[in-house]
Amino acid sequence: MAAPAFGRGLLVATAFAMLAGSAFLSLDSHSWAVVGTLSAVLLGACAASLRVPWQRHPAASIAFPLTVLAALGVVGLMAQDVSVAFASLIPVCFVFTGLFHRARATLALVPFAVAAYLSLMTVFRATTWVRVAIAVFTWLVIGQVLSLTVAHLRRLTRRLEVDARTDPLTRLANRRALSEQLEALEPGDAVAILDLDHFKQINDACGHTAGDAVLKEFARTLELAVRRRDFVARYGGEEFVIVCPQSSALQVLDVLAVVREDWTGRHGGVTFSAGVSRVTTDLPPAAALAAADVALYQAKQAGRDGVRVHDVATPASRWRN
Repeated sequence: MAAPAFGRGLLVATAFAMLAGSAFLSLDSHSWAVVGTLSAVLLGACAASLRVPWQRHPAASIAFPLTVLAALGVVGLMAQDVSVAFASLIPVCFVFTGLFHRARATLALVPFAVAAYLSLMTVFRATTWVRVAIAVFTWLVIGQVLSLTVAHLRRLTRRLEVDARTDPLTRLANRRALSEQLEALEPGDAVAILDLDHFKQINDACGHTAGDAVLKEFARTLELAVRRRDFVARYGGEEFVIVCPQSSALQVLDVLAVVREDWTGRHGGVTFSAGVSRVTTDLPPAAALAAADVALYQAKQAGRDGVRVHDVATPASRWRN
């Protein structure tokens, strides 16, 4: 995960900044002891974070900026001759929070940041609260802008991932998504390839717009007719694939019968043929899909408007008009 790695970097960078910054300041032994101890604590916290199961509790990574703020607060209380120099480290905590947490986490961090900031102040004047207000505004802008930007980028990424696996015309899964689905198939899963009969004639006679409408309507029929556990994809052109997890050939035939019944009611003038195959220990997913394609070809050769099954345990069958 990126957040824990970045968080550990935040702890190490803070410890280094405190030690390196102190080297250019005239510190007494007490202040050096405070800075050295806190740097060691930060490095120890970094090492301890390696044993935390962040995957189970990702929101817990807010502990990284809180640890830094706590360390800065202790510096302000115990080493005031150096404390002001470290106030500029506070915005880094909001950078982390904005990158890896929701916008409201930035708001939750403000009270702790204000406490650390006030502890780092050595002199309080009438203008101190103005400085605090400006600092809080700056922190919130940093955190909120980063958080909202990251959230927007995540939404765009998810949308791109969905679009990359979705057929733009039918809104079914596309061939890329189908390939990923096929890779996960196991023995006992079944695949069916469906092809609209004489589809080229529809395009030639009625135009591609009408053909696209038929494809979209057929895709909608498939979505409504298959079982909830089944997976439907557009294979290309007028071909579609149904993946039926842990299904016998007869169960797939039942699914196709429902598809045919629904499709006939919607668009009786267009028929389809289908080929069915099952994944076995001797027939891996890619080979099963190829076998279903061969069965589809046999259904076409037999007169279309039918189905053929590539399965020695199930007799080949065909719908009759």
